[in-house]
Amino acid sequence: MASVSETVQSLIRRSEFWLTVPGMQRYRFWETDSPNRVYSFTAADLVQFTKTNCLAKANPNSSDVSEFKNEMQADLEANKANPYTGTTLAQSVANCLVWIDRLFFFGIITQQDKRKDESDHRSLITLSFGDHCEEPEMKGVFIPSQATLWVNLDQPSGEPEPFDEIFCVMVHELCHVYLGILTKDSNASRYHTEIQLNNGHGVQFQELLHFILAQLFAWFPMIPRLGELAAVHQEALQNALAQPIVSETIARSRIYACSDTNVFLADVLRSSSKFPGVCI
Repeated sequence: MASVSETVQSLIRRSEFWLTVPGMQRYRFWETDSPNRVYSFTAADLVQFTKTNCLAKANPNSSDVSEFKNEMQADLEANKANPYTGTTLAQSVANCLVWIDRLFFFGIITQQDKRKDESDHRSLITLSFGDHCEEPEMKGVFIPSQATLWVNLDQPSGEPEPFDEIFCVMVHELCHVYLGILTKDSNASRYHTEIQLNNGHGVQFQELLHFILAQLFAWFPMIPRLGELAAVHQEALQNALAQPIVSETIARSRIYACSDTNVFLADVLRSSSKFPGVCI
């Protein structure tokens, strides 16, 4: 059996392969074999490994966890005194993204294993911010073809979204990124149930997001939105588990229908960018 560090290295290699795949082909990455290596992490495999071995779970008293708590507490107090807006808000969310990646996703999304050599560092994604456009209720989306995690800064009314809400949206979208890049499955029916059910909010997505939200709420009980959403996604997990299994043919048609929707959104959102991509 591979050690934790060996498994994480396997995940990192998979993520590096994803970077080499042309944009539109990423919508089929879940069924694409890694070159010259065996890689067979289904969503369930990935989520169970993550829940057991991520830094937040394996070493909750680490200096990294303490540093994140302190930085987050300082951000919350500063935002309460003078609500973050604009580039200050964007950079704060970007900093939180790096922390969430480190504590829950082994630093894979922001490729933290390469940060000591900045010339060799390239995050898997760009964090982009924008206004509401033709999808007034949309708060965030991951666009694989563009390697972009898009987060909206404004409510439909035009008022700024609260920092707490944007933080929760960012965590939600990071789960899409992590599972979308690192899941490999030869069974479309299973992949549909675990990932693509309910427009990309399948069983394993719900389990992973609930796990992270519950842990964050335990650390930051002063953010009630974390607790509310943890409860919402716990219920959503039970609902997803109760859904019937669909055939391979139906699963594939639904999976790629979701991909077509995502491509459409990429075009819609491209024109709504509010800031250049934030370096993460």
